Amino acid sequence: MNKLNVLPPRQRQPDPDLVLLTGHRELALILAARGITRKEQILQILNPLATPEPDLADYPPVGSAITRILTALEQKEQITIYGDYDVDGITATSVLVSALRTAGGQVNYHIPNRFSEGYGMHADRVRALAAAGTNLIITCDCGISNAAEVALARDLGMDVIVTDHHTPPEDWDELFAGVTVLNFKLLSGEHPSRELPGVGIAFILMRCLLTKLGKSAEDLLDLVALGIIADVVPLVGHNRQLLKIGLPSLLNANRPGVQALFNVAGLSPGRVDEEVMAFQVIPRLNAAGRLDDGGIGVELLLAPDNEQALPLAQELNQLNQQRKDLGKSITQELTAEAGKPLIAYGADWHQGVIGISAGQICNTYQIPVALMTSTGTGLVVGSARSVPGIDIYQAIKDCSQHLDKFGGHPSAAGFSLQRDKLSAFKTALTERLQAELERYSPPPLEAELELRAADINLDLLVAFRKVAPFGEANPRPLCLCKRVRVWSIRKVNGGHILTVGEGRQSFTAGLWRLEDVPTAGSWIRMAVTLSEDYFREKPTVRATVLEWWPEAEAPAPEVEVNIIDMRGQGQQALDHYPGAALFREGLDWLENQEYARNQVQAADTLLMLTPPASEQLFRQLAARAERVVLAFSREHEPVTLSGIFASLLAAIKYSINKHGGKAALIDLAAAMGLPEELVLEAVKQLARHRVIDFQLLDGVFYFERGESSRVTEAVTKSRLLTSLLGEVNAYMRWLRLAALTEIEKIQV
Repeated sequence: MNKLNVLPPRQRQPDPDLVLLTGHRELALILAARGITRKEQILQILNPLATPEPDLADYPPVGSAITRILTALEQKEQITIYGDYDVDGITATSVLVSALRTAGGQVNYHIPNRFSEGYGMHADRVRALAAAGTNLIITCDCGISNAAEVALARDLGMDVIVTDHHTPPEDWDELFAGVTVLNFKLLSGEHPSRELPGVGIAFILMRCLLTKLGKSAEDLLDLVALGIIADVVPLVGHNRQLLKIGLPSLLNANRPGVQALFNVAGLSPGRVDEEVMAFQVIPRLNAAGRLDDGGIGVELLLAPDNEQALPLAQELNQLNQQRKDLGKSITQELTAEAGKPLIAYGADWHQGVIGISAGQICNTYQIPVALMTSTGTGLVVGSARSVPGIDIYQAIKDCSQHLDKFGGHPSAAGFSLQRDKLSAFKTALTERLQAELERYSPPPLEAELELRAADINLDLLVAFRKVAPFGEANPRPLCLCKRVRVWSIRKVNGGHILTVGEGRQSFTAGLWRLEDVPTAGSWIRMAVTLSEDYFREKPTVRATVLEWWPEAEAPAPEVEVNIIDMRGQGQQALDHYPGAALFREGLDWLENQEYARNQVQAADTLLMLTPPASEQLFRQLAARAERVVLAFSREHEPVTLSGIFASLLAAIKYSINKHGGKAALIDLAAAMGLPEELVLEAVKQLARHRVIDFQLLDGVFYFERGESSRVTEAVTKSRLLTSLLGEVNAYMRWLRLAALTEIEKIQV
């Protein structure tokens, strides 16, 4: 596959007025690159809460909806909320039910079954609601594609208010004549509320209603934040404001249902961020609609206390584990290759999981993926995902002669077909996508900053944090690092970890999804994103490589490193070099956190108080100093697997309690004083024996507690781990005992 094309920044010198306004040169450049140059725009980005929210109380559909709801409240009519089974639909339903109960309404709700009813309103359910006495239906996160079902409801004597954020059909006003339709996609293209998800629209409506009744809707903002994160909507405008307002309450788990989800996930309120919510909490809510009844999620979010919430959260936790097991079984059956589309069918695959599996494979291999399964009635259903630049919806549309139904957008689509059309459809879609992949070139990206190795530090990330939270339409800044040398490369399962630098300044970068890898000693330029990691209380910088290119410039002269032998004289070395940088690692990671490899800065003198666990690490550290003093003991006490597992499990529990289970592989390896490959294999071994569970995305772990809390003897039996640990012990022993002349042969 072709390399990603990253264009250099258009602007290298910031506007002085923007620097003054933002307080940071790099931040001014980022905002300018995103077209944010007006004072009011910048202030809204830096402090969304300082700008008043858009006032939609006078928007005609809002007024019309409130008038009808007030009538229903006054006349004690039965109101039914018709929601959806994803987290946006679940949170929107919860907002409407909670607010209408606060207003004194008689309200119930219905979440459709993914398998028997499908997405949106179902005619049989509409008839059942009429028979049960419903007077008013309010849809949320659905309805705009259900003109026939809305018409049926009206024929049966019910009124309908449609609240939905999906794109309306062109003739929506004819299809829904006489029906109140609240869809902010109908606002002007520049309106800040246009991209609100279903829960955002539901909240705006309910806040206007409760305000008219002299009541507050502020306690619903945590649900809004939850839905915004889950639905991956653009984090700009009104979405950004509502997320900023609701996020503290969500992350502190003020709602019993959210607190119960934190409990079953082993998370501590106030110790998580929006990424942990996306990876650890939201999948549990989604699991209900994927495998069972999405109404479980609504009941959980509406639960008044922990006693009622916890059993529901435990049920969701079990469904989520089942969802993960089903997903793993699907991905283990499949063999994907870079540069080739994956179109596959499994008769026994679970319909509610194939979309997640397709997305995971698509992200890993950067290829279009379509997975299909049987419904058991002769019908085949499928879910597809694609990469930027390859429109999967259009590809499926071009093969639609084989399909019963299809829908979606450029990056994701769903479809159904008869079993006897499966072979022809697979062939047609494979040929269509293969032809596109052969001429595919990823859309070009434009770097927002040009950095040197010395610029990459925590101060820079403080500036980046001012434009967080990051997500859709507000990505992490893309930085171009020109002319850095690759000091070392460590291969780990799923990618490589590079140490790169310029002069004495260096940093570590993860290269996770690229097949092409630079060679140690080469000079490159690379496009990276930067983020903070907090495995321990002291933050570190994590760089992720999106692409790299050979650097044509001639390298600068290498600087000689002077190695001084004071092995066995650690205290004397500390006394003799009082201002030196220190390196010390080991399984007692809490004591060593100040001196681990990712805390060592460029210095004149570096004291190695413990031997590095690999030659690559030795070179990485030595490159940061002019003088390296070997100040560790000559006596070698071998590291044991039992010691590794005890320390690793303690470190994982620490990350769960302190940071929601989020920990970078690089940081965890530094904390343990071991190579990344060994730590990753030890983590996998714990997961195989259900001691923990984890996801690994671009070098970042998201840990969860497992079914067992004990490291048994069976856990410590691993040939691969024994081999890897043997290499570590042999190298550390060699460093302790080898002649200085042999150590000096290590090329930095």
